[in-house]
Amino acid sequence: MCVTPETYFIIDYDLPVNNSRRSFYRHIKSWLKKHGTRGTIAKWSSQSVIITQDKEFAKFVFEQAALLGHANLYEARLVQTSLSEEAVV
Repeated sequence: MCVTPETYFIIDYDLPVNNSRRSFYRHIKSWLKKHGTRGTIAKWSSQSVIITQDKEFAKFVFEQAALLGHANLYEARLVQTSLSEEAVV
C-alpha cells in the first residue's frame, strides 16, 4: 500500500456535438504546445473527464469547457492505492 499526498484536479465536461467540440480540443492542443506537457500529464477518458496534477492546465480546461458547454472542476487527493510505485503512472 502506498500513501501519497498528491493533489489531482478532475474536470468533467459536457459539450454540444458540433464544431464547439473540435474548437475545445484545438484550444487544449494549443495550450499544451505553448506551455509544454512537462508536469501536465493528464489522463483522458472517453467519458469527457480529464485528470491532471497541473492546476493551471485544469483551470484552463475548465474555463474552455464552461465557455462551450457545461463543466465541473474538482480537487482530489489520492489517499491509498494498491499498486506498486513502479506501476503508478
